[in-house]
Amino acid sequence: MLEACIDVCTREERTLSVLRAVLGLGFIAVELENGAVGLSANIAVSTVTGCSVFKKAGTLAGSPVACLLDLAKADDLMSRSLALAAVNAIAAGRPCGRKGDVFDRIKISSGYRVAMVGMIEPVARMLAGKGCEVSAFDLRNRTESCIQSADRIPEVFRHADSIILSGTTLITKSLPGLLALSGSAREVILMGPSTPMIPEIFSSTPISFLAGARITDSRSACTIVMEGGGTQELYRSKAMDKVIQEV
Repeated sequence: MLEACIDVCTREERTLSVLRAVLGLGFIAVELENGAVGLSANIAVSTVTGCSVFKKAGTLAGSPVACLLDLAKADDLMSRSLALAAVNAIAAGRPCGRKGDVFDRIKISSGYRVAMVGMIEPVARMLAGKGCEVSAFDLRNRTESCIQSADRIPEVFRHADSIILSGTTLITKSLPGLLALSGSAREVILMGPSTPMIPEIFSSTPISFLAGARITDSRSACTIVMEGGGTQELYRSKAMDKVIQEV
């Protein structure tokens, strides 16, 4: 579905120049000549062992953003993460979504069964505090008690009231398969700063809400990413706001 997001980028958008690309420990940030910034989680850091370098380093700044979009054709997570950050930078230049928290729009109560693919720790903690039964799945070696084995996804999805999918599922190409299992959930939410705020791409899917982010201070955001910061640092510094869009 990352490829579908790229397909709706216009010719004019594809010619925008990349001002800079920052590959941090937690996120990748792409800033365009128009000042728009897009993020993608850098999941390659947590899944690759040993020393790793990005061979296109030194060639990204000044290139048309189309060159970054083309990286979606690669199989490695770093390239696809860069492509998603580029998509999100383009989407940031469009009017879409409004500031807000998706949990102000949906009713969550004690006993609610929530399945989460891509552990979002503050959200899981908040839901557990409300008495929800949270089952999470993650590629990383997490030790939280809610983490389940991936082979339980079909069973957990079948009984879930709500399903939260990280935007990183576009990087791993797992989103279509996960959506195929999510038919009985009341709502399916694509969540996190990696989420492309392009609702038309998801209108024919079970996704009901996009819960993404919008960069409000490009300089601060890129500095935080460069220095290894993550989601909470971006929110605390007011460099980023939560945005939501009903699909």
